[in-house]
Amino acid sequence: MALSTLTAPPCRAAAITGTTSIVSPEETNFLRFVNLVLKRAPKALRAHFDTVHLPSNLVTDLATQRTTLLCLKARKVVNQVQLDTLYGVKNPVSKDFDVTLLICLLGNMSPSTPAPAGGFDILPNQQDISVGADLARIKFYRNKVAHSADAKMDTNEFNTSWTDVEGAIGRLGDPSILNETKILRF
Repeated sequence: MALSTLTAPPCRAAAITGTTSIVSPEETNFLRFVNLVLKRAPKALRAHFDTVHLPSNLVTDLATQRTTLLCLKARKVVNQVQLDTLYGVKNPVSKDFDVTLLICLLGNMSPSTPAPAGGFDILPNQQDISVGADLARIKFYRNKVAHSADAKMDTNEFNTSWTDVEGAIGRLGDPSILNETKILRF
C-alpha cells in the first residue's frame, strides 16, 4: 500500500465520564510555593555560595577542605554521590550542588557560616535575618515541601511562608532572583 493512500483515522472527542477534578486554591498555593523553594531558592543559595567560594577558587577551596568533608561523610552528613559531585569531576561548579550540599558546605567549609540558635534543621525566629538563619529557612521549607502529605497550603500559611523564604532569597541572592519570586507569587 502506498503511503499516499493511507489516511488517518477520524478524530473523536473523548467522552468525559464521572466528575472533573479541579485544583483547589490550597493546592495552587502549594504548587507556587514548591516552585519558589525548589527553583528560586537554590539560585539564591548558589549566588551566595559563589560569593563565599569564588568559582575561580572552588577547586582549591575544596582541596583544602577535603579532610573536613571526608569527616562529614564518615558521620553520614554527606554521602558518596555528593562527594563525587565535589571531587569526581575536573571542575566542580555550584550549579551541580543540591540544596543540602550547598548548606552543608556553607556551614562546614572555612569560612563557615554560623548556624542560627536552633541549628540548620529548625525554622529560625523571623527576626533572625542572619545568613545562617536564611540557610536554615530554605532548608526547613524545602524539607517541608518534600515531605508534605497532602500537598496543600492554606492562604495564611502560604503568605507567611512565602514572605519568610522571599526575604531569605532577597538577602542571599541578587535582585534578579528576588524579582522572579515577586512575579511568581500571584
